[in-house]
Amino acid sequence: MITNFLFGGFIFVLIEYIINKINNPSLASIISMIPIGYLTTFLIKKRTTLTEYIRNIIFVVLCTLIITTLFYLCLKYMNINPMYITIAFILIWIIAQYLNYTFVITKY
Repeated sequence: MITNFLFGGFIFVLIEYIINKINNPSLASIISMIPIGYLTTFLIKKRTTLTEYIRNIIFVVLCTLIITTLFYLCLKYMNINPMYITIAFILIWIIAQYLNYTFVITKY
């Protein structure tokens, strides 16, 4: 478990370094989207659980894609402090994933 924690911390620091020191947002965005959901499949033993897990990832990714698109559009076209927009979209993402879990994922 400590290895997972250290790996996650390393990825976070790497992204911060690439975005702020190297100034390469394209590379940082690729690294930030390393599919941890795929990596965690190595931990799942039963095939039926693995299949259900991957199916649920589809719902989470689709929801995240829609919210991220709206996030981008707000940052680009709204003259509001980016920190406020970021906080708002983190909260929107949490609410959307809760609704996704409650009403979509658990129904299939």
